[in-house]
Amino acid sequence: MLRKYVTILIISIAALSLVAAPALAQSPAPAGRTITVTGNGSAAGVPDTANVTLGVEVADASIQTAFAQTNERIASVIAAVVAAGVPAENIQTAGLSIYQEMLPSPMGDGSTGDTRYRVSNQVQVTVRDVNLVAGVINAAVEAGANSLYGLDFVIRDSAAQEQQAREQAFQDARARATALAALAGVSLGDVVSITEVSGGYFGPNNQALGGSGAVIQPGLRQVALSLQVTFAIGQ
Repeated sequence: MLRKYVTILIISIAALSLVAAPALAQSPAPAGRTITVTGNGSAAGVPDTANVTLGVEVADASIQTAFAQTNERIASVIAAVVAAGVPAENIQTAGLSIYQEMLPSPMGDGSTGDTRYRVSNQVQVTVRDVNLVAGVINAAVEAGANSLYGLDFVIRDSAAQEQQAREQAFQDARARATALAALAGVSLGDVVSITEVSGGYFGPNNQALGGSGAVIQPGLRQVALSLQVTFAIGQ
């Protein structure tokens, strides 16, 4: 009888252990303690390339006339831009449109019923020498261009500025994390993860069309980016 009681007791304890074991194994481990911050950095460089969109727009009662004049003038503009030092492969058609307009009444009481057609043709020009930009624009205007849709200065190879901005962003992130750790009364551990976010390019692009032609000042181009950095909290 005693032996039977001991056997039953041992089996009961073993069964209890099997039931409890999965529950202990499924208990989640404590989440790692971290500090996540975003650091920002930027670096400036001198632009070496300019992109400008030039165009010709003509309105006429005859669609054939408007279309023909626009094509003739944009061809002259392209030839003038090439003569000013831009290779033909750096000139690309950026837009071509035709639309009809209803002419308003001179008395302002509605449409006259007359129509005219407006034809527009634009080309995007990439100038790889910023010293040529003013001359290119002036030559295009003299050749018949009557619209300018933007002038943007860029740095063709901005790897050096990006690396400088990246280093600055990491230093900023570490400084922020160190300050937060000090406020919380903990120590800062190793880096757990880093995510880079490009901030793009920005900077002053000064341009003006004066009586004697375009006045261009490339200025500096800023390269900016951000790093999201997660640090472990030290033990």
